[in-house]
Amino acid sequence: MSNTSNASKNVKRFLLLFALGIAYGFMYVMPYMKSSFYDQMIAAMGCTNAQLGSLMTAYCICCTVSYLPGGWIGDKFNPKPVLLISIFGQAALSFLFMFTYKSYTMAVIIWLLMGLTGGFAFWPAIMKGIRMTGTDEEQGRMYGIFEALNGLASLLLSFIMIGVMAVVGGSDLITGFKSALAFMGGLSIVSGILVAILMPKDAAYGVSDEEKENQKKITFKDYVSAFKIPGVWIMAILVWCYVTISAVASYLTPYSTGVLGMSATLAATIGMSAAIFIVQRVLNGALSAAPGTMPDKLITLACIGVAVAVYAVLLLALGAVERDDVLLLPKGEKIADILHLK
Repeated sequence: MSNTSNASKNVKRFLLLFALGIAYGFMYVMPYMKSSFYDQMIAAMGCTNAQLGSLMTAYCICCTVSYLPGGWIGDKFNPKPVLLISIFGQAALSFLFMFTYKSYTMAVIIWLLMGLTGGFAFWPAIMKGIRMTGTDEEQGRMYGIFEALNGLASLLLSFIMIGVMAVVGGSDLITGFKSALAFMGGLSIVSGILVAILMPKDAAYGVSDEEKENQKKITFKDYVSAFKIPGVWIMAILVWCYVTISAVASYLTPYSTGVLGMSATLAATIGMSAAIFIVQRVLNGALSAAPGTMPDKLITLACIGVAVAVYAVLLLALGAVERDDVLLLPKGEKIADILHLK
């Protein structure tokens, strides 16, 4: 009986993680869609490169401003209604953009509003939802599964959109773009329905109401003290690095079409080559451990190795390394010949 109960509980936990993962994945496909559908957006909206980039500026400003009050809302209210409002709001914005994409002013307004649906209280609510699915010891695995599912969801949605663009639009980028937006809105609604069904009605995480009354209220001084914690700055630096890499990678699609001469569909597919990160996210969650442990050291060394490799490739691609530089290394002549340096 106990085994059956545990199995049922694990299935429910996985289904809830699945619902949260795809909801999160779908939430950020549209605001970041220029990463894969750059040329389609330029063709459909008739905007310039600078205007398209400004949409992300508006989105990021709104997210930044809304996160602090959003955290307070996330603590004050049950996470389920907050998530549903955000998800269905995002779906509505997808359909609104489908009918108003020709107006750049409307596009700016929609991207600002997406900063509220995808930022504001959505982030703390989704974090609470994940936190509820496991104990303190299981958090690494829960977050790993969640990250894998949201990565899979965003990847699948992007490939579906590419397929819709290719089949419905063909060489007509605008028709394909509008059809993809319709699918995006529809699938966002589906993810909202899944969250509504799978997340418990009385879902809550944190202390009880009685404990809340006895707790000291958070003041501005508490926010200031948080900035004195070294871990906060370490996380800020890591997030900054991640965002910088993501911002640079978002221009892989226009580079593929403008410089390499690829078709818009092929370039969009290559722009989503991050599918390999789904595997990385699962492993990262499975191997998560306290700082200083062997898994933690292995993950750190792997990240450093990848960073060094990427840096080396960039140096070679930019022509910043010459044969004379490599000759200074042990067996430098052999290395230079392998790299075809002159």
